Amino acid sequence: MDLRKWLGLANYLHKYSAGYAELARPLSDLLKKGADWVWEQQHQDAFDSIKASLQQAPVLVMPDENKSFSVVCDASDYTIGCALLQKDDEGHERVISFKSRQLKAVERNYPVYDKELLAMKYALVKF
Repeated sequence: MDLRKWLGLANYLHKYSAGYAELARPLSDLLKKGADWVWEQQHQDAFDSIKASLQQAPVLVMPDENKSFSVVCDASDYTIGCALLQKDDEGHERVISFKSRQLKAVERNYPVYDKELLAMKYALVKF
């Protein structure tokens, strides 16, 4: 299976993986037009991290419309991500869904607070 197909499959399952976009970034960079195809340790590490993340994925719960939701957002230099959470009957927060994406080139130049706001907007759109 080639890298593009494997990443497509992993992307389909990304809702089970916290921080998927950050994990996948080195591999996605290999697929960019004009990028040199050189498989280095960082690519193997990213590949292994994605596999491990999907193998140890948390059990996602179905949302309960009668309970309140909470959202956690984060931004890094290259990605934004968020998680939709809800407390169970014992008061433990459970994950309903993860979402993440890589930042566009222009977005990478945003100051930290704008990246955090972008992550919040992304969460509102996705959830």
